[in-house]
Amino acid sequence: MHVLCFGAGAIGSLVGARLSESGVAVTLLARRDHVAAIRTRGLIVETPRGRTVCKNVDSITALDDLAVRPDLVLLTVKAYHTVAALEALRPLLADHAAIVSLQNGIGNEEQIAAVCGIPRTIAATVTISASRPRPGVVRQHTMAGGIGVAPLDPRREASDLVGLFRGA
Repeated sequence: MHVLCFGAGAIGSLVGARLSESGVAVTLLARRDHVAAIRTRGLIVETPRGRTVCKNVDSITALDDLAVRPDLVLLTVKAYHTVAALEALRPLLADHAAIVSLQNGIGNEEQIAAVCGIPRTIAATVTISASRPRPGVVRQHTMAGGIGVAPLDPRREASDLVGLFRGA
């Protein structure tokens, strides 16, 4: 499985790092300064329990640099960038790929479904407190919180996705 964190700021970087540390192949699509720092030092993850450096996460600044078609996309862009991001991403998706909205705001899932289809769309709620204090660093403020998921298509099974997040 290959996961793309599209718009890797605080939440995308934190979730991407956790998935990568659990053995999942992850690519972060982020801003240039963040990617440059990750490529130089690794992704530094600060938590109340300490500091780790995730060195096995791939990072890119443009979809043209994506080496593998993603099986799962964690969409973490600002809500007003959703449609443009999806239109750029759609031709690169694997046939079975799902898109999980880890975004703030309302109406994001409907936009994903309109561009990429209901069967691919998974709503999520994030209750993790995180920030990106500087490029290459993500800070998780408490150890509480998590991610809840709900596919828009009632026929889509979410247990694999739940297991993926629990493993991270």
